[in-house]
Amino acid sequence: NQGIFVTSFECMRSVTLPFEISLAGKVCEVGDQMKTKAGAFMLAFAVQDESGHYVQCMAHGRHAESDLLKEKQEIIAYFGSAQEGLEGAPGKIWFYSESHIVPRDEECVFCETSEEIVLRGEQE
Repeated sequence: NQGIFVTSFECMRSVTLPFEISLAGKVCEVGDQMKTKAGAFMLAFAVQDESGHYVQCMAHGRHAESDLLKEKQEIIAYFGSAQEGLEGAPGKIWFYSESHIVPRDEECVFCETSEEIVLRGEQE
């Protein structure tokens, strides 16, 4: 799997999980930091493209404590792993410690409308 780089998330509707992806967008939602059973930190967040589509993501390890994962921060996130959710839940794009997240601009303007791009595997 060679992976893809996107700035428009609409194309993810037609890609079957799992896949590797890098993306650019605006952090539009940030959840609470959690810990795994093994003690690693995780942070749920969503990233929105310029047309208002957004995807659910999860930062794991070093990225879960990143100052870049705050609302209205524009980022480029490299080497994410889009994976199916557990027990039928929608998939997420995971950014593990080997991923790389860098800033683009701060205090971005968001689209008034938004639509979640739900990531699904083959069996759904």
